[in-house]
Amino acid sequence: MKKDKYVLWISIPIIVFSVCACFFGVFYGDTVYGREVLSYRTQAIGQDLVTLIIVLPTFIISTFFAYQKKVIGILFWAGCLFYFLYTYIVYSFGLHFNRLFLVYCLLLGVSVYGFIYFLLHYTDKITTKNIRINHVAVYLYIIAGVFYLLWLSEEIPAMILNTIPKSVIEAQIMTNPVHIVDISLCLPFLIITGILIQNKKKLGYVFSLVALFFSFLLSLAVLGMIIVMTVNGVKNQLVLTAIFLIISIISLILLVNTAVKLKKSLMLNE
Repeated sequence: MKKDKYVLWISIPIIVFSVCACFFGVFYGDTVYGREVLSYRTQAIGQDLVTLIIVLPTFIISTFFAYQKKVIGILFWAGCLFYFLYTYIVYSFGLHFNRLFLVYCLLLGVSVYGFIYFLLHYTDKITTKNIRINHVAVYLYIIAGVFYLLWLSEEIPAMILNTIPKSVIEAQIMTNPVHIVDISLCLPFLIITGILIQNKKKLGYVFSLVALFFSFLLSLAVLGMIIVMTVNGVKNQLVLTAIFLIISIISLILLVNTAVKLKKSLMLNE
């Protein structure tokens, strides 16, 4: 079987430039994020730390297996791409201009086109048998529902009263990029994946691992933010901390369980 050289062309720039972004973010955070308020600065440093020590090694390993056209490796690779896509949308639009701005733009562009490559090149070629994983669909619905309630409980009252949401005021930004990406992109993806799973569509099984892996990585990143915020004396919301801790644990358990179930039935047709 031929190797997929395009996986390397996509992954190598992401690896190189995310190492650069995370290194300077972690070790020179006061300079890179100097225009941000303390809570935003510590969140960015916390996410950079998790990306550097957990996400990047995972991405390198998944790249190796995706390059060899191993199906599970391809799906985990896509989950990492979705994480980078999500992260650098937030960084590109949510942070004040800094010396890493073009690095963020490059990482956003490559991860977007990399995920498009996955969708166009692999989703039709991956086949699988019908497997009962409706519990994954329910879990994805719950995550989407919880965060729609959390974010909209802040956004809708502000819209009605024509005021600025509290999180936007505290961060001294124009809008909350996390709310934007979640409401318009991430949460719909989880819901669509759940619907596809319940209708026993092939894409549902394919996206299930992508969605679970992304949820696991992002929850780890948020927990990293919380740890760095706590160390720097920034107060945290205990409810959100508990939610993301639960999401990280359940996502990992479901990820492993679903990967084991799908491994024997997933095939790549060249």
